[in-house]
Amino acid sequence: MNTLQADQVVKAIVDGVDEYSKIAARSGVDPIELTEHAETIDRGIQLLRGFYKYGHENMKPAGLPPPPNPYLDKGKPMDGQSPEYFAFEAVQRNGMDRARCIFTCGQLGLDPETAATAIDNVSIPWRQANGWRSYAQLGADGKYVLMDKPPAKLKRHLDKLLAALV
Repeated sequence: MNTLQADQVVKAIVDGVDEYSKIAARSGVDPIELTEHAETIDRGIQLLRGFYKYGHENMKPAGLPPPPNPYLDKGKPMDGQSPEYFAFEAVQRNGMDRARCIFTCGQLGLDPETAATAIDNVSIPWRQANGWRSYAQLGADGKYVLMDKPPAKLKRHLDKLLAALV
C-alpha cells in the first residue's frame, strides 16, 4: 500500500467508516490488500470508536459563521493565495460534495487536478500542507462537513497507524 492509499484508508477510518467494503470503496484499495492489514485497521477502527464515544467533546461541525480561513496569507494578494485557501472556501459551504467543491475551486481559478489535491489537503489533517489546521469530515452521503477543530488528540496514534499501513 502506498502513502496516498494509506492516507485515504486512515481518512475513511477517521470519518467513522468501519466496514472493509466501504473503506475499500472510498480509498481505492483492493479489499484483499486491506485484509492483509486487518489487525492494524481494526485497531484504528476501535480507537476512533472510543474517540467518538468519549473524547471528541470539543470537535463538532463548524456551523455559522464559518471559522476564519487558516490558509489565508495576509501578505499576499488574492491571486497569490495557496490552493488550500480556495479549497477551504469551497469545503466550508453547506452541502458540498467533491464534484461541487472541484467546480467551485475551478470558478475561483484552480484547475481540477490542483483543486482535488487541495481539497484532500484541507480535509486530511495529517498532511504536510494541512499541518493540523483543518478537518472536513466526508459523510455517508458524500458531503463534506467542516469540523471546528481537527482531531489533534489523535495525532500520535494516527501517525503510528499510517506508518503501520505503509
